[in-house]
Amino acid sequence: MSDSKRVQAGSFVAFVRSQTFRPRPDLDLLFVAVDIVEVCLMAAWLVQSEDFAAQAGTPNSRGRLRFNASLKSGSRDRWHRYRLTPAELAPPVLERLADRGEL
Repeated sequence: MSDSKRVQAGSFVAFVRSQTFRPRPDLDLLFVAVDIVEVCLMAAWLVQSEDFAAQAGTPNSRGRLRFNASLKSGSRDRWHRYRLTPAELAPPVLERLADRGEL
């Protein structure tokens, strides 16, 4: 388990700099929670940048867009449809690469 108190409580937070973030059809954001003791993935979220821009809200006072998701499998937070288990991660990544002709 991560040593982060937030992860231990079942949530994941990441920030994206609004100053450099430019959503576009060929850009995806991959957020990953890692178990630093077991050295393995706990959960991942693969979000198309245009979806992220539409759902992330406004930047905070530091110009950052906040990604705040639950690690709990039954959660219905705004990002639940993007959540993937480690076993589920590879196929959507490969599909997105194939869609862009990068495979």
